[in-house]
Amino acid sequence: MQAISLPCACGQKTWAWNSWTATLWKPTAAPTIRTGQRMPCCACWAWSRDMESLLCPDRKRNEARHNDSLPFDVLIHKASEWLSNNGLFNVILPAKNPDMFIQCAWESDLNLYRKCLVSSKPNLAPKRILLSFRKGPAPYPASESLVVRNVDGTYTDEYKRLTKDYYLYF
Repeated sequence: MQAISLPCACGQKTWAWNSWTATLWKPTAAPTIRTGQRMPCCACWAWSRDMESLLCPDRKRNEARHNDSLPFDVLIHKASEWLSNNGLFNVILPAKNPDMFIQCAWESDLNLYRKCLVSSKPNLAPKRILLSFRKGPAPYPASESLVVRNVDGTYTDEYKRLTKDYYLYF
């Protein structure tokens, strides 16, 4: 069994390559990579956990709200692989730092088509960002913002319009 070290594409980390099992590994959460597959630059980011994002005791809730069971790079790669030429790949992410996700998508031939910053109330920083990607060339991405609630706590007309098909009381 022969093991060699490969630098990550970003140059920040070194990955150990075990040719006998054809897997790449690092001390935490080892992903399986096919022989000859290039380690994407976003891999260091994709398998790291946001330390401000705490897990709860409910496993199913964690799977729905975190990327531990489906790392972003895997999600992006599969979306790129399965997406039709006219299709769109849409995600909702924390607004804190979408740049690495956008970079990973770009590396998988997905271009940002549209983005929307979502704030809970006017004059508050956005909490979520909605991103839409497509294959092939895309114009400069349309940028929008959405406020969920008015200052008095009622839902905004725009939010009601967008979600009326999902809520009975709108």
